[in-house]
Amino acid sequence: MIEILNILLIEDNPGDARLIQELLSEDTFIHIDTAERLSTGLEYLDEEKFDALLLDLSLPDSQGLETFNRVQDSFPRLPILILTGLNDEELAPEIVRKGAQDYLVKGQVDRNLLKRAIKYAIERKKLDDKLQRTMKELEAKNKELEDYTYTVSHDLKAPLVTIQGFSDLLAQNYNDKLDEKGRHYIDRINQGSERLTNLVSSLLELSRAGRMTKPFDWHDFNVIVKDSLESLEAKIITANVKITYTEDFPRIFCDDMRLSQVVNNLVGNAVNYMGDQESPEINIGWKESGDYYEFWIQDNGIGIKEEDQGRIFNIFERASDAAQGTGIGLSIVKKIVENHGGEIRVESEYGKGSTFIFTIPIKGVKE
Repeated sequence: MIEILNILLIEDNPGDARLIQELLSEDTFIHIDTAERLSTGLEYLDEEKFDALLLDLSLPDSQGLETFNRVQDSFPRLPILILTGLNDEELAPEIVRKGAQDYLVKGQVDRNLLKRAIKYAIERKKLDDKLQRTMKELEAKNKELEDYTYTVSHDLKAPLVTIQGFSDLLAQNYNDKLDEKGRHYIDRINQGSERLTNLVSSLLELSRAGRMTKPFDWHDFNVIVKDSLESLEAKIITANVKITYTEDFPRIFCDDMRLSQVVNNLVGNAVNYMGDQESPEINIGWKESGDYYEFWIQDNGIGIKEEDQGRIFNIFERASDAAQGTGIGLSIVKKIVENHGGEIRVESEYGKGSTFIFTIPIKGVKE
C-alpha cells in the first residue's frame, strides 16, 4: 500500500499557489492544502498532521527569517522546504543551515524537481531525527558510564585507605619481628596499593573531566599558561628544562580550570619523558587555523613510536616504552578538549621529540 503524502503550502500569491498545485495535481499520492497567511498555516498544523511544508518567506503577517523561525520553533520535526522569490535567494541558504531541508526558487521548478525535493526532504528529516535520537541516547549512556565510573572509583578509595593504613601499622609495629621476606611482602603491598590509589584517582578525574568546574567564559590563555607553569615550577627546575612560549596568546571561551589541566598534563608529560636529553626544551605556541585556534606543546624528548601514536589517547593505553603513569592522563586531556569543541593529535619522531596539538573554536562553543 502506497502512503499518501499530506503537504501544506503557505503562499499568499494566488498565481504561485496555483502553479504549485498544478505541478502536484497529477500525483494521486500527494494531497495538498493551502494557506495564504502564516497564522492560518500554523492553525492547520495544529489541527492536522502534515508530512512536509512548502513555505513562502514573504507573507502578509510575517517576513523573512522570522517566518521560518516561528514554524521551526512550534514544529521542529516537520520537514520544511522554502519557496523563494528573487528577494529571498540570499536568505534561503542561511535558513537551510538553520534547519530547513531545502529551498526552491519560484519560476524555476518543474513537476519532477518539486516531487523529488519533497520526498527527499521527508527522508532527510527522518534521518536527521533518527540521528538526533541516537546522539541523545549516546549522551545518556556516556553520562551513565561517567556516573558509574565515579561511583565505583569513589567506593574503592575507602578500602584502599584501610589497606594502606594497616600495612603502615604492620611495618611500624612489627618490622623487627619480620624476616627479610616478610618486610619485602609489606613493601610489595604498599607499592601495589599506591599504584591502585593513583589509578582510582585518575579514574575519578576522568569521570569529572566531562563536567564543567564552572560556566564557560572568555579567558586569557596567557594567564592559563603562566599559572600552569608556576604549578609545575619545581618539577621543571629539577629536570633543568628550558620553557619558551609566546606572550600573545588569544582570549578563548572555556572553562579555564579544565584548560589548565590540559596544559599541566601535556607539559608535565613532556618533562617526564625527556630521557637523557642534554638540553631539554619545551615550546608552547599557537596560530589561527580556519575557525579554530591551534595550540601546541613541543618537546625534544624521547618521542613516541609511530605504532603507539594512534592509541595513546585511549584509556589505559601508554606508549610501549613508557615506564610511568596510569594510561589515563591523555584520555582526560582528549575529553576536555573535545568538550570545548576541539580536537587533539600528536606529531612525533621517535628519538627526536613530540608535538601535541589541540584546537579550540575561535568563536567558542555552546556549553
